Amino acid sequence: MYKQFRADKYFFLKYYIINLIFYSVACSALAFYTGLFSGPYAWLWFLAIVPVILPDFKVIAVGGAICTGLFFYFMPFHWWYLLGIPLGAYLGVQSGTWMHNACHGNLKPKWMNRVVGELCGLQQLPGVPGWWVTHIIHHQYPDDPDLDPHPSHGVTYWGFIRNMKVIMRKAMTNNFFNLWGKTKETKRIWAMVDLTLPINRYLRALFMLLLFSPPVFVFVWIPSYLANITFYAHLNYATHRPNEKGDFEILDVNRS
Repeated sequence: MYKQFRADKYFFLKYYIINLIFYSVACSALAFYTGLFSGPYAWLWFLAIVPVILPDFKVIAVGGAICTGLFFYFMPFHWWYLLGIPLGAYLGVQSGTWMHNACHGNLKPKWMNRVVGELCGLQQLPGVPGWWVTHIIHHQYPDDPDLDPHPSHGVTYWGFIRNMKVIMRKAMTNNFFNLWGKTKETKRIWAMVDLTLPINRYLRALFMLLLFSPPVFVFVWIPSYLANITFYAHLNYATHRPNEKGDFEILDVNRS
């Protein structure tokens, strides 16, 4: 997939447009079938999802709290819903592990890597290309402040986790223009990527709300999403720390 990114300047845009069409149709069909948005206050769900798909971790957490509050206000609660929280947290960490394995082609047969990657990309919202390409770039430019998608130096852990997605977007922008140059065409392409990506994230979140119902969305998916972001942030921050000379080394945090 990284080779496709380097061979086709429209690679990301094509992927997001195809996904935008697919999830628009899927969400429309599910909304009609489930009738979830037929009530007088159903539009509140449309608004509640918005903070969840934004890049700032603090805003995402607030969005999760809003969705939870909306659920408690409009829907009946059963105690066993709470069992979904640890299940969601577990699935969020596993999603990160499986996505990483799929990115490196570790799964057999080979086609399973793309299938698992797309499923994990749905849970994590951005899809496969954004994760796979940024991860390969991370291996190429570890701890480079401009080109590494998630350099961890110069910030606290909470500063890192809050802005990790923002930094990744900035690094991907730098890598795209370093590869293809900064022309009117490439600026227009990347502007379209910037537009279609958040729409795709929103449609994916809406798709999961419609497909799994509000209880599963609130008590399983939202905890899984928060756990996934926290897992990625901790893994990258804890293993990329400066030594006594100020240089960065990859650390083994297994302590075995």
